[in-house]
Amino acid sequence: MARGSARHPWRVIGVWLVLLAIGGLLTSRLLSGALTTQTRSANNPESDQAQTLVQQRLSGPRHATEIVIVRSSSLTTDAPAFRAYVEELQRQIRALGPGVVKQSADWSASKNPQLVSADRHATLIPVTMAGSLDDAADNVDRLWGVTLRARHPDQFSVLVAGEATADRDTNTIAEGDLKHGETVGIIFALVVLILVLGTLIAAVVPLVLGIASIVIALGLVSLLGLVFDFSFFVTNMLAMMGLAVGIDYSLFIAHPAPRTPQRDGRRCERAAGAVCSPRQARRGARHRLLGRRGPPGHGATCHQPGARRGPAAGGGRPAAGHQDRVLRRQHLSR
Repeated sequence: MARGSARHPWRVIGVWLVLLAIGGLLTSRLLSGALTTQTRSANNPESDQAQTLVQQRLSGPRHATEIVIVRSSSLTTDAPAFRAYVEELQRQIRALGPGVVKQSADWSASKNPQLVSADRHATLIPVTMAGSLDDAADNVDRLWGVTLRARHPDQFSVLVAGEATADRDTNTIAEGDLKHGETVGIIFALVVLILVLGTLIAAVVPLVLGIASIVIALGLVSLLGLVFDFSFFVTNMLAMMGLAVGIDYSLFIAHPAPRTPQRDGRRCERAAGAVCSPRQARRGARHRLLGRRGPPGHGATCHQPGARRGPAAGGGRPAAGHQDRVLRRQHLSR
């Protein structure tokens, strides 16, 4: 495989670009539906079996519950303005529809004293979300739209707490930590690779391969998510493993450029009859074009038989400079 990739580099690059595009498309379309914040035991213990039986025969499926907190520093729950505002908020919550909210209740309707604070300046609105826990995590944004993120009168403040809200906050924090951690990691990895490999191009290659591997792996997870559920921590795991493996395996290919003392180069330039093949000359030109110093006898220290030498006796630098310019033009014209 390595030999075939070396013979057809542009085909390999094209395949990588196609896989990268497919992985990015699958990730943007399907990844959010493949991840879950719920955990369950893989061996189905007796506790899980008992909970399943209770839900099937007694309580029904478990739903997420969100608590909407309405508070006023100047009004009490007995004030008509407070009651009117709670009723309007309740109407907006129920208007979300049965696909988002299964049921909700407030103090004025249920007369439950536990829904009112001791100082009577705050009340609770329990909201039972429709669908599974994952559905609630997906739909909690719509509940926030009419409660937490909506505009309220100055004398009222609205907060939301619950399972779906906690899951969404956990995902947001995890995504932020991932972006910050990987950004810092990439910067430090780039600095270390530059110090180890000696050139910027060789240092960027492992990072590019690592990032491409991450995108392709996320696309594969998104595709498998149509059948299986994956924990939302899979994005953190793939990011860490992709960068680590991409850098490690790239180091087998990219290695520090060989360096020779300056005096060795001068000695080779003074050597008479240093003849190299056209392949060696092209290789030496590529080394000089990329700013690297090749081993003695590769392009920089050899000349073609019969090539015109410099005007000074035994001097090979003018001919080598002319040959470098010709080879550079040939290399760039390809």
